Amino acid sequence: MKIAVALVLLLSSTPLFAHLEPGVYQGTNQNGTVCSLEVVRTYFKDHVHHPLNERVEVKLMGTTLDIQHPAIVDLPGKMNPGRVSFNHDLFQGVSATTNGGEAVTLEFDHDKKVPTAFFHTVSDWTNKTDLTSYCVLN
Repeated sequence: MKIAVALVLLLSSTPLFAHLEPGVYQGTNQNGTVCSLEVVRTYFKDHVHHPLNERVEVKLMGTTLDIQHPAIVDLPGKMNPGRVSFNHDLFQGVSATTNGGEAVTLEFDHDKKVPTAFFHTVSDWTNKTDLTSYCVLN
């Protein structure tokens, strides 16, 4: 009986996490031109259905990147025992490049259950340049 209850709870809670549908999301960037991001798939690392394990594979400008909810770690202090949580309104991912790094941040509206915007940042440490573009999704 306990196994049946646990299974029902697990299956009924699954849609609460895997809420980003695969597909192409389009919008307008800061220059007024069309921009897009493709959500290839969503999955859970190690098949553990938890927001900290939720992953989203995205394609942006020819690059494929896995993004996830950013972890928040509060270190212990005098009045705080420490805590691990996450930002449920964002997905973020970073990747090394030949000369620096690249990052994607995707904002998510839980009421509408859709992504609302994304930011793409490329940092070139060799040439000391940083470029961030943003896209407000329709």
